[in-house]
Amino acid sequence: MFARRKWRQSIFLILGFGVGLMIYSKTLLGETNPMEEPRLFEEMKRRIIEIKHWNSTFGNGIFPKATNSVIGVLPVQRARTPLLKNHYIVSSSSMGRLGNHLFQFAALIGTADQHRYTPVLSKLSSLKSIFDSDVQTKVPTLINQKSFSEKRAGIYDTRITNLTHSANWTLNGYFQSWKYFHASVDVLRKQLKFKEHILKQARNKLLPTKGQIRIGVHVRRGDMNSRFELKRGYNVADVGYLNRSMDYFRRKFGAVSFVVVSDDVKWCEANIKSKDLSIMRVSREVDLAILSLCDHNIVTTGSFGWWGAWLAGGEAVYFKNFPVNNTWLDKQYNKQDYYPSNWVGMS
Repeated sequence: MFARRKWRQSIFLILGFGVGLMIYSKTLLGETNPMEEPRLFEEMKRRIIEIKHWNSTFGNGIFPKATNSVIGVLPVQRARTPLLKNHYIVSSSSMGRLGNHLFQFAALIGTADQHRYTPVLSKLSSLKSIFDSDVQTKVPTLINQKSFSEKRAGIYDTRITNLTHSANWTLNGYFQSWKYFHASVDVLRKQLKFKEHILKQARNKLLPTKGQIRIGVHVRRGDMNSRFELKRGYNVADVGYLNRSMDYFRRKFGAVSFVVVSDDVKWCEANIKSKDLSIMRVSREVDLAILSLCDHNIVTTGSFGWWGAWLAGGEAVYFKNFPVNNTWLDKQYNKQDYYPSNWVGMS
């Protein structure tokens, strides 16, 4: 009698571990069908319950103690579906300034949304002090960590769509492409809502437009105007581009109001002459909020103005001579990856 019980228990044990091994191996190899995994997982748990029942009845020590965990057969954090919320994708990078951080954050949100991972923001990021984002900055100790590093700063790396779902990932790079998050725009916009005190300052700075269309203009000069950066391929937009892009909106909408935000207010005051504009500089977060409150935007160079236009969500005109052709910086970018396809390029 005892031998027969031992034989039955051994059969259940083999079946339980067999199902667990099948799911575990397929998960590691990325071969599981998301629709099939819940069924397989439930089958595994049923086998475990049967084994535990025999264990509690006959007390032969197959399981030291009956619990609700299946850790003994399959590590929970390694299962793909339906336990993906236990997987994390972390943006560890805080390279660059606000515009760079926004690209890194957007890639984090887009990639996490695509792969159904929980996103985690770098503790060094300043974004939590600017936006009402609920993305966490703390993550439990992770096992099976892997790192994904982009090949070029402004070229969409298609490898990111094929991340194995058996690991926790860390993203390293600038990720300056709208393609990393184009399928998760609604999710991203919910995470990029300015804190109310920043919006209040921005609204107070904007002059009444009497119903006119408001056009945001970001003029980046500063560090990009240095000999070193110009040699690398950065290109500061001249007053000719600004006048042509402003005329574009005047022709399209008639009476408009321009709001110029710049790191070189004196240059703007000396070179951009028009009665339908105001020029200002407050702080990086308020300046960005001002651009986001405009109906449409004009982008010169740099990621800050890019994000001002994206957050506004209207029509955008960009300086298509950035980066300079056949330079070091030009090799880091693909303009089709960097600029959204519905933006208008102008020289």
